[in-house]
Amino acid sequence: MHRTAIVATMLGFTGCGAPKGNDSGASASTQTCDGTRPRIEALAIADGGMVNHNGTQVPSLLFSFRGIDPDGDLNRYTVDIWFDALIDGTVEHRDTHHIVPDPVALDAPNCEVVQMSTSIQIAILGTDVLDLDTEYEWATRLTDAHGLHSPPVVLAATTPSNGVDNER
Repeated sequence: MHRTAIVATMLGFTGCGAPKGNDSGASASTQTCDGTRPRIEALAIADGGMVNHNGTQVPSLLFSFRGIDPDGDLNRYTVDIWFDALIDGTVEHRDTHHIVPDPVALDAPNCEVVQMSTSIQIAILGTDVLDLDTEYEWATRLTDAHGLHSPPVVLAATTPSNGVDNER
């Protein structure tokens, strides 16, 4: 059995509605908005500093990204993150290197959230999965309310060092 020594926390999320003036005659509750895949427009990965986990300070990574979905069904979404140590522009999607933060449900009508932004902080609880001060390749994927996936965005980033120099 493989234990993942990572904790992912959604730090914040926002959603923006569809532009006004789109009067199609259908109400948001009767519109269908399940035909367009979302897309991640921007992704940044940075040292997240030290975070408290059960009374212990541990290093973390901070993922910040912005996504869009023209048909507006980002009122509910999930984020998937995979990683591997081979820097080659692709990331193998394996369960052992898969991080899934809690799903997000915004207080917004169906078909009216075309943009979202969020930050996810990943606390590194040990080195059995991720080594510190090591470059990994990270793939991030956004899934909309109807289960359509964005193309993955792949980015290389280095995990924090032992934390002594990372405090903010």
